[in-house]
Amino acid sequence: MRKLTLFTLLGLALLVASGCAKRQYVTQPEDESSNPPVAEAEQLQPIPEAPPVMMPADKDRKIRDIEMIEVEEPTPPPTPPISEPPAPAPTDDKDVWEGAITHSPMAGDTPPPPPPPPVMEEPQQIKGWRVQIGAMSAEENAHRLASEARNILGERVYVDYVDTPPNWKVRVGDCKTRAEADALKQRVQKNGYSGAWVVECMINNP
Repeated sequence: MRKLTLFTLLGLALLVASGCAKRQYVTQPEDESSNPPVAEAEQLQPIPEAPPVMMPADKDRKIRDIEMIEVEEPTPPPTPPISEPPAPAPTDDKDVWEGAITHSPMAGDTPPPPPPPPVMEEPQQIKGWRVQIGAMSAEENAHRLASEARNILGERVYVDYVDTPPNWKVRVGDCKTRAEADALKQRVQKNGYSGAWVVECMINNP
């Protein structure tokens, strides 16, 4: 009986000893949340931030900022002081009034156009009498005689062309009546035209 008890105690001691040994070699499982697997650890590493993408507007703004900083506007040269023209020398009123005042046209001025010549109305033709002082075959000679008679007589002298040769007739006056023509003929004869005579023709109505 005593032997059985010893063997039993010895077996229990061995069992206890082996259980302690096994308990020493058992490791407590690690927490997966604190030590993740290698693959998960690599995935959980922080991703480096990419540099900010510069938009075109930001580039232009930075370029303009650089240009504004680097480029310096040249300073304009100082403007010379404007000198006033000297005052004109005083002149006497006598010199001003006696001197000739002329207008010098400025550049670009155009002289005003000359006035149109007066329109000469055709005189009304009526029947009357004139005093004839000559008849010429050449028109030039007839106009020369008419110019001379105007200077001497102070009357209207005409050069009329007629079909009967000599064709160029030199005649004086515009007489509506024969009596006026006779009085004019006497005055013409006294001034050197002794061969003058009265002719009936068309005259200008004065």
